[in-house]
Amino acid sequence: KYYKRILNELTSNDKDTHICYHNLGNLAFLKNDYNESIEYHLKSLVISEHLLPNDHPNIADSYNCLGIVYFNIQNYEQALIFYKKALDILKLTLDENYTKVITCLNNISLVYRTEKDYVQALSYHQEILDIEKQYLSEDHMNLGFSYHNIGALLWCIGKCDDAMKNYNLSYEIKTKFLPCNHSSIAMAL
Repeated sequence: KYYKRILNELTSNDKDTHICYHNLGNLAFLKNDYNESIEYHLKSLVISEHLLPNDHPNIADSYNCLGIVYFNIQNYEQALIFYKKALDILKLTLDENYTKVITCLNNISLVYRTEKDYVQALSYHQEILDIEKQYLSEDHMNLGFSYHNIGALLWCIGKCDDAMKNYNLSYEIKTKFLPCNHSSIAMAL
């Protein structure tokens, strides 16, 4: 109600209108009203594209949100289209947005993993690892999770020796930060 009331008070070309629609889209998503979520996110996107430069991170956020909604309704083709559009924008400003790039790459990988296209999923996780190595310390916890994900995908395509190498790297990093009884360490064993 609050966002709808604000929308009534804003003009159609007000710079905050797209934010209200974006937030309404997120609220509809949380209520599992995916059609309404898509509608609001598309409105936000149209306004953002009109008011902002084509490479603005807010436009990428709208694309990513649409990808998430489409993933949840199992329209994987549309999800990939929106995720890849978001990724194209975010990669233009990798230094400022590397965490969002990683999130987007992970979302794309999840689509491919869900479709059992493990080779494609693996290529996106390799890219995640490359970016993490560029921006994070070599023993950063996130690398432990990336090595685990890569190991799981290698296992799925039958490259068991390579999978074990990645699981071992994951284990080495995770044991530096997590208690020995943590479930994430057990998964790396």
